[in-house]
Amino acid sequence: ILYPSAAVGQQKGVAFGASTFNVKPPTGGTQSWTSITGALSLSSRLEAGVTYLRRSGGGTLDGVGAFGKWQLRPEGLALPAVSAGANVIGGDLRTQEYYLVASKQILPKATKHPLTLTGGLMQVDYRDGLKRSGLDFFGGADLTLTGKFSLVAEYRSRTRFNLRDSSGAMVMYRGKTYGVGVGF
Repeated sequence: ILYPSAAVGQQKGVAFGASTFNVKPPTGGTQSWTSITGALSLSSRLEAGVTYLRRSGGGTLDGVGAFGKWQLRPEGLALPAVSAGANVIGGDLRTQEYYLVASKQILPKATKHPLTLTGGLMQVDYRDGLKRSGLDFFGGADLTLTGKFSLVAEYRSRTRFNLRDSSGAMVMYRGKTYGVGVGF
């Protein structure tokens, strides 16, 4: 899944993740994306990590980057968690992303199938010499199907360059320190 949530990992915890999914760009055809991520929770409200991205279809592009997220406010009974963060990707996929995101569990953990909703704003700057940038809106839902499996869906509104909005869904397996997702 491409877009962040306001949640941070367990304090002093390490997490690894991998996902793959396909998208249909406005230019036609299909692109396959693969993401591998490692994250370290430096405190109960600060998370940092590294990521590898690969896009295939219409040419192969690779990128390696770093990210950081600071939870400004933890989730309460009535109010969502709020976080701010940044992603910097180098290589063929040179971008900088800055975001503000809120997440709230609307069906509590005590239910059999908790549901968490996420929404935010992301400023994206492409560092490819074309000086393109823009503000995107994104949102998502994470429904726990069983103790380890979730159905995750997300949407992104692209407000620049006449790009088509994007959406995706995946089934996610979450272990204690890792996650694996397959998109459709």
